[in-house]
Amino acid sequence: MTKLIFIFIISAALMIVQGDDINATNHNGFPPQPPPHKDNSSTPIPPTLPPTTKPPTPEPTTKPPPPPPTTKPPTPPPTTQPPTPPPTTQPPTPPPTTKPPTPPPAPAPLPPKPVEPSQGSWEFNDTTNTNATCIKIHFAVQIVIPYLHKARNTTYNATVDIPPSAHVSGGDCVSDKSTESIEIQWMNANNATDNIKFQFVQNVTAKNYQLQEINLNITPDDVAFPGIEDKTPIILKHKSSDEFTTSLFKSYKCEKEQHLNLTDLSNNARGSIHISHLQLQAFGNATNNEFYSAIDCEPTSTPDVVPIAVGCALAILVIVVLVAYLIGRKRRQARGYLSM
Repeated sequence: MTKLIFIFIISAALMIVQGDDINATNHNGFPPQPPPHKDNSSTPIPPTLPPTTKPPTPEPTTKPPPPPPTTKPPTPPPTTQPPTPPPTTQPPTPPPTTKPPTPPPAPAPLPPKPVEPSQGSWEFNDTTNTNATCIKIHFAVQIVIPYLHKARNTTYNATVDIPPSAHVSGGDCVSDKSTESIEIQWMNANNATDNIKFQFVQNVTAKNYQLQEINLNITPDDVAFPGIEDKTPIILKHKSSDEFTTSLFKSYKCEKEQHLNLTDLSNNARGSIHISHLQLQAFGNATNNEFYSAIDCEPTSTPDVVPIAVGCALAILVIVVLVAYLIGRKRRQARGYLSM
């Protein structure tokens, strides 16, 4: 027991000494020597060699920290495409609307049917004596002019009447001249001016006068000339040497309708003028509104149908009378009577 306590004390002292040596080595640069080992045993403890002083291990070179790994942006999740909508079911295409066929344009109308023209009266006074009427005329006139209907490609007759509302637009009535004239003017359906001129000539030797010439200027309108393409004024004339021949200081009168042919400026026949209920006088010097005594034209001929109808009626009457006579005579003979 005593030995153990002694050994413990020796060990504690050695530890203290070693601690001082270590401190001394730290201060002097030498490593501390381990304290001699003491043992209570008889075997001597060899001296402890100082430990080999190793050079201080150099501190490891501080390497720069490796760069942080490149942070890749996170891969975006795959775009989730919206589900493909089901195909839109289009309504069935309606069948094309069947349009009714466009009717062809109506062709231009035909010219109106002619009607009997109205009568009118016109007069022209002597320029040297306004109280004397040198030309006085009363008639109904209808002008017939053929023209080409463009839409129908057919030639039709247009009829133009001189209205009673027409007025005298001019004339020539000098007493010492051998010719006199009167011009009548009116407006057509398109408000264009139409006119007609009558020219008379006198024969001093024969002491009579007559119609010498008729001049017409007609502008086609949409009523009398429907479907016409060329609306240039139509110039026509009638030239004669013996129409309406009348003695001086007499008037000419003719109720029946008379047809006078018309020609264009190239003397080609084109249409006609129809004059009826006519009475006229020229080279007059009357101061009243009455005509001179009239020379009548040939009377209107009686239609052939009248005498034919009368003859047929008479023939039938004769046959009826004859048959009645024969029947009566036969009956009397049957009764036994003899004719005296």
